[in-house]
Amino acid sequence: SASVQATLWMARARRYVEEPRSKMLSYLVVFLLCALIGLLYSPYFYCLILFDLVVREETLQNVIRSVTHNSHAFGLTLAFGVIIIYCFTIMGYLFARADFVVEGDRRCDTLLTCLMTTLNDGLRSGGGIGDVLVAPPPDVIFSFRLFYDLSFFFIVIIIVLNLIFGVIIDTFSDLRSEKSEKDDNRRNVCFICGIDRATFDRESMGGFDAHVNLHSGDHNVWNYMWFTIYIKLRDKTEFTGPEQYVNTMLEEEDLDWFPQHRALALQDFSDSSGAENEQERRDREMAALQEKVMSLTHKVNRLGAMLDEQREFIEANADARHSHDQAIVDAVKKAASQRAISAAAASAAVVAAMRCGGGG
Repeated sequence: SASVQATLWMARARRYVEEPRSKMLSYLVVFLLCALIGLLYSPYFYCLILFDLVVREETLQNVIRSVTHNSHAFGLTLAFGVIIIYCFTIMGYLFARADFVVEGDRRCDTLLTCLMTTLNDGLRSGGGIGDVLVAPPPDVIFSFRLFYDLSFFFIVIIIVLNLIFGVIIDTFSDLRSEKSEKDDNRRNVCFICGIDRATFDRESMGGFDAHVNLHSGDHNVWNYMWFTIYIKLRDKTEFTGPEQYVNTMLEEEDLDWFPQHRALALQDFSDSSGAENEQERRDREMAALQEKVMSLTHKVNRLGAMLDEQREFIEANADARHSHDQAIVDAVKKAASQRAISAAAASAAVVAAMRCGGGG
């Protein structure tokens, strides 16, 4: 049906507009029209051609994108500011309509003219709407105008405008950081394999610069570009096996034929240093084994010395204990001998006494 065809046409048109090549083509068409209008109608249209500088310089593109990139947040903040200004317009229309006199003309006869005056003169004045309205009488200490002028200045001039500027500045800062990251990635990461500069400088001969060199490098981006052009221009009937594979990948927009996270420079360096690394590994293992043997020998010697000290201590204690026991035995024997002598003397005395008694 017609509605389905219109939907398909709109989808194709949207896809066409979103493609980068289509955007560049559209820009070139507008550029050509400006040049033709300037040539045929008026040379003042040549000034539009100067905007080509924006297309050629990425920094200026970021300035434009700082407003358009985050357009949703910017639009909501702008709408919020317009709502607040509209509220101030209603307050001025109801309570201070007579003060809306600019250069002798009344600017608040209707709500629409009052809104235009508040937007135009209020935002462009450094102190807000109070700078363009008729000054209140000097004898009035506090009035509605004091509240109206100060609240407009603090809310609209200081807060709302800074919110809008903040959205633009934050977006520009994010775009600048993104550009710096892209530049750093382009300088320090291989476009083909995705390996960083530090890895090549540490583990390859010649480092990162030699890896991406145009003449001798493994992964120079222009060599891959020329190879792609060669594949596109070559007759398909003359393809070799690898060329047929690459052509299939290109038609499918598949980049699996790129050597991702692999590079000959790293493999060659690993192969050339493999034997040396193996010998170094063996030397390290031998040195570690010798250190372990020396440590075990030292521990065994210390253990033997401790055992000798323990044996000497035990022998010394045994001799001292034997001498002590022998002294005790001798003392016991001596006491027993003395006790036997004393008993024999007592017995002899008793016998002698008995004899003396019997004789008497």
